[in-house]
Amino acid sequence: MEYALLEYGLHRRAKPSYGGRVLLRRALEFGPFRKRPAKLCPFLPYAILDFQMARQDDNPLVKAESLIKRALHRLGEGIDNRLFRETGSKLSEHEITDLASLLETAIESSLREDEAGLRRLAPNEYKVLLKFEARDRIGDDCRKALESELSGAASEYIRNRRYHTAGGIEMKVAFDVFIKAASIQAHFRDAASSAETPDSGAQPLQREIELKAGNGATHRLAITRGGAPLVIGRAAGVALRLDDESVSRHHCSVALKENGELVIGDLGSANGTMVNGSVINAGAVRVLAEGDVIRVGDLELGVTIQGR
Repeated sequence: MEYALLEYGLHRRAKPSYGGRVLLRRALEFGPFRKRPAKLCPFLPYAILDFQMARQDDNPLVKAESLIKRALHRLGEGIDNRLFRETGSKLSEHEITDLASLLETAIESSLREDEAGLRRLAPNEYKVLLKFEARDRIGDDCRKALESELSGAASEYIRNRRYHTAGGIEMKVAFDVFIKAASIQAHFRDAASSAETPDSGAQPLQREIELKAGNGATHRLAITRGGAPLVIGRAAGVALRLDDESVSRHHCSVALKENGELVIGDLGSANGTMVNGSVINAGAVRVLAEGDVIRVGDLELGVTIQGR
């Protein structure tokens, strides 16, 4: 029996489900497939198994192969359903594949030299940033499952490439209103990394801002550096709820970036968001400073920044 692992996307026949690829990856860790490791693609979520056999019409092994493939496909669909649900809240297979590719790129571009002087030290902390719109499609269970699967994929890729890390891998999925496409940030969680980047440690981990309305009401928001944006709007459950007809349900959001900048962006509101009279265009952000005036719909909010 001859087999080969072809790069995902180059092989156009019978593309398996995401769950099926997971099962294939697990299966290939055992059995006769280990006898020819040179044939294996190191990052198996990008690959599919292609069996090529002579006289496929009457060979009994073909029948067994077909049964196994159908069983893996059914089990793979079950994994897909558990991870990404049957409703519109699941991630598409294309999105999952893109994330796996981004993860591989993040690992390769962040490698450091180890004690032997070889670039084999891989990051052990990853932050997956998805577009804010995906938050409503992805439930908490799906996010945790995605973190677990991406963490396993990173560990396997690092192991297969003979890389190593300074500690256990930590994977976190978050949503960012200020990005136009998914991205993955890779970091080294160790003392040496902190010593090499003293400027980032000098930035406050959290800032508190006060937004003072024209009627005298004061609203306080505590924002974590590098954390999820805080939404301002009329909907229940947002960080700052403004009960006004001119305010959209999810009107705008504020965030504290890794470099310490406090920024604000519009979330496609009906009446727009302005800072000091300047409109924030769709997809753009503005840096907030002490004394700025934010206009949300018909409401004006004066900005006071604590922890500067």
